[in-house]
Formats: sequence, C-alpha cells, structure tokens
Amino acid sequence: MPPAPMPPAPMPPAPMPPAPTIDPPHHSPAAAFLAGFRAAWLSVMAYVLIGTYIGIAALAHDFGFSLWWLAASTVLVWAAPAQVILVSALGAGATPVETALAVGLSSVRLLPMVISLLPLIKRPGTRNRDLVLPAHFPHPGRIVRGGDGHRFEPVMLDAIAAAKA
Repeated sequence: MPPAPMPPAPMPPAPMPPAPTIDPPHHSPAAAFLAGFRAAWLSVMAYVLIGTYIGIAALAHDFGFSLWWLAASTVLVWAAPAQVILVSALGAGATPVETALAVGLSSVRLLPMVISLLPLIKRPGTRNRDLVLPAHFPHPGRIVRGGDGHRFEPVMLDAIAAAKA
C-alpha cells in the first residue's frame, strides 16, 4: 500500500510589523510641552480632576473656607482625598494635630508608588536631593490608567536635566 500523502506544510506566520513609538520625537521643549498638554486634555482624567476640585471647592465653601485658603491647601496637600479630610476635619472642629495625622495617614498610600518610580528616575550621578522635586510629580491617577504615566517620567527628567544645563 502506498504511503499516505503528507499534508502541505503550514505557511509560516508573516513577521509582525514594528511596534509604534509611544512618544513622538519632539524637536523643542515647547513642542514637548504642547504635546503633553494636549495628551492631558484629551484624557478623561482631566475632566475627572476638574469635577473633583469643583466638589472640594463646594465643600470648602460650605465649611466657610476662603478661595485663597483652598488654593494654598491645593499647593500644600498633594491628593484630593487628603484635601477632603483636611477641609472636613478642620471644618468639624478637629485640632490641627489630629488633622495633620489624618492627612498624613491618608497619604501613606502614595508611598509605594513613589518608591517604585525611584529606580526609573534615579540615574548615575543623580544626587538624592535632586530627586525631591521629581518624586512629587507622580499622580495617583496613573494607577487608574494602568500605569500609563510611567512613560512620562524619563521624559520629564530629561527636560529637568536640560533646563539645569
């Protein structure tokens, strides 16, 4: 009996096209800034943040805090949940020490994120004191976006290094 014919060999898969670049090359700091500004405003997170701060402003208004006080707390307190705790606690009559403890404990949740970013932003020859400012830039919203913002830190540090030179 003759041997059974062999089925034709399957076609090898076509090679994958190269992955698209995440960040387009920017030829100037202004172009990089405008690209980042555009990316931020096209994100739903920008509108969530705007809505959050409208709510915090309404809460502060109800407790009798001025707009200047709220603006100062926005600069000094880096997360909206901590601002809600600050306004609510002080508005309810808590002491500043109790309020500071509550705000500090609510902000501890951000520490693992910042620590995980330090290997990305610490480069050879970078002094620890040069990392104090960039370590404050990560935003908790990146957790919601699945870590999308990690790609911006090296670009941001390059811009900071270029500005120092």
